[in-house]
Amino acid sequence: MSRKLPLSILLFLLASPVFAGMFQIRDQNPLVLPYGLPMKAYAELPDNGQWRGFISYSRSRTTLQQGDPQGAEYLVIKGETARTDLMLFRGLEKNWALGLHVPLITHEDQGLGGILGGSSSNFEGADGNPVGSDLAFLYRRDAEDLLSFSDGVSGVGDISFLLGYQWQREGADRLALYLQFKLPTGDSDKLLGSGSVDYANWFTASTRLTDRWLINGDFGFSMLGNGEILPDQQRNFILFGGLGAEWVWRPKVRFKLQMDHHGSMFKKTSIQFFDKVLMLSGGMSLRLHKNYYADFAVVDDFFRGRSPDVTVHFALRYHPGGDFH
Repeated sequence: MSRKLPLSILLFLLASPVFAGMFQIRDQNPLVLPYGLPMKAYAELPDNGQWRGFISYSRSRTTLQQGDPQGAEYLVIKGETARTDLMLFRGLEKNWALGLHVPLITHEDQGLGGILGGSSSNFEGADGNPVGSDLAFLYRRDAEDLLSFSDGVSGVGDISFLLGYQWQREGADRLALYLQFKLPTGDSDKLLGSGSVDYANWFTASTRLTDRWLINGDFGFSMLGNGEILPDQQRNFILFGGLGAEWVWRPKVRFKLQMDHHGSMFKKTSIQFFDKVLMLSGGMSLRLHKNYYADFAVVDDFFRGRSPDVTVHFALRYHPGGDFH
């Protein structure tokens, strides 16, 4: 049997401008999530007067114990973090677009614990007693408890406003520039917000190598205000970036691999969970109906102990125009 694509599928691919799109994921470390690392964005912005948007749901399980309970630093993170994101973009004149990002963040005990790996009851608290709760965020430094709570919380996180500019939209290549301002609307005491105004600036690019292979990537920086989560250890400047590949299996189905990196958010620490992160994602995108698309991905940390054990990600996207981005 011939390995070539059927002629009808090949003609469909050649006639349809298909461009790469990254999974809209973030590091779900509950101490990093409130700060201003942006969501992933697409390399093609909507046309003037056109709306685009998505709603996504990501859930992660973290079970780790690092440091010495009687030493200089000690960290226990047990629980699940869920994030629901709503992002809308409106195309403006002269290749500009305006965006809004509203996150809803939840920290709780079990939820999907059986699916995401369950929990451990053998962790020791800073007081020497076992950590019995399935939700525990504990951080002790120099005999002082800087973080300690075990009650489930849920609420709106820090809302962001975005401005995008379509730098290039020719042939198989796309390049867009973004800037984002994040406002301190979330409660920092509950790890729903950072308590600071943060700024991010980055570019996102995509290109089609062949009829079946697409490449995308982004790179940028975040400038973080003086937040309220471990303020004496928080950094104010973070680099981040990502690279992804897509394989078009069918006109309405494609598989994706993606890796994303960001620098260390905190300083003056030997705790690995505060170090730089490299996340690996794998999954698929489906075209459901004309302007609607669905994403599914599983995210894992490459450097063990620096981000959640595992994260599952779902998204429903609205993209008018019929292009499979």
